[in-house]
Amino acid sequence: MKIGMQKVNDNEWLIQMGNAIVRLDRFTTHLLRISLKHSLRSAGAGQDQDAVIKSYLKMALKLKFISSIDWPQFMQRVDKSDLRVWLTLLQDPDLKRNVLRNMGQALEKQMLEDIQTLPLPDKLGQKEALVRMIRLIYELEDQGVIEFHYDSSAYL
Repeated sequence: MKIGMQKVNDNEWLIQMGNAIVRLDRFTTHLLRISLKHSLRSAGAGQDQDAVIKSYLKMALKLKFISSIDWPQFMQRVDKSDLRVWLTLLQDPDLKRNVLRNMGQALEKQMLEDIQTLPLPDKLGQKEALVRMIRLIYELEDQGVIEFHYDSSAYL
């Protein structure tokens, strides 16, 4: 059986499994990778319900590399309840501090209070909130509204 991936353009991949060929955007490709990784873990070591949430949290670490001038664009568009779920689950204190700093003082104070007092939704609600936020990140990047600067980025 032939299995492979081919990049068509910046936001499009061809996935081939046997005779089937599917065109996917980058976000869906990342979700496919997470699903496959999760299914392999589940088959080998019982059901780990948190594995998918951890994978989504790992995908959202992309925000470490957002351009400093693009934070306001992201903050205007992200749903604050989705952001609260993500910040509550986030284990990276530097990134959390950076996100809160870019909210503005009043909103930062309110978000810190919400993180401490409001309960998290159930696992399904957490997954849905993270997926909405990550989908927004990819959409904004694809539209050119926000930009990420990685160590390996090079500009001509």
